[in-house]
Formats: sequence, structure tokens, C-alpha cells
Amino acid sequence: MVMPINVHPGAVQLLEKANWIWSDARKAFMEARNPERETTEEYRRRSPATISYEEIRDHGLIGPASVTEQEAGLRWLRERLSI
Repeated sequence: MVMPINVHPGAVQLLEKANWIWSDARKAFMEARNPERETTEEYRRRSPATISYEEIRDHGLIGPASVTEQEAGLRWLRERLSI
């Protein structure tokens, strides 16, 4: 599982803090299972929350973007991750 290298470092920090992992198969970040709150079976039964590569890119957190766009993207990501 290799995270795209061009993701804004601030976004990577937020995703790691919130325990989201990159899925090559889905081309998205996924909410990781919390083993203290749910079993693997429960996790697989529900549809884990995801944030697609395209969403991250469209919010200025992948590739070239202005500082203003990046700051807005990081605010969006914090809200999306509820942190």
C-alpha cells in the first residue's frame, strides 16, 4: 500500500492522526478499523468511510495549488475527518 507521493504533507498528518489509511484498490483514503470498538466482521459489514484521490485533489491538496486553496483544502479535510 503506497500513498500517492504528491499529497500535501499537512493532509497526510491529518489523515494519519485520524487513523485513515490509503487503499490502492479503492484509490482512496479509508477510515481504519478501531479494534477496540469493532470486530473485523463488523468493519467489513459496514461500508467504511472513504475520501477519494479526486476529492483530495479537487480541494487543492494534490499537485499545484495556491496557498489559499491549500489552506481551504486543509480546513475542508479537518471538517471531513471531524478533528
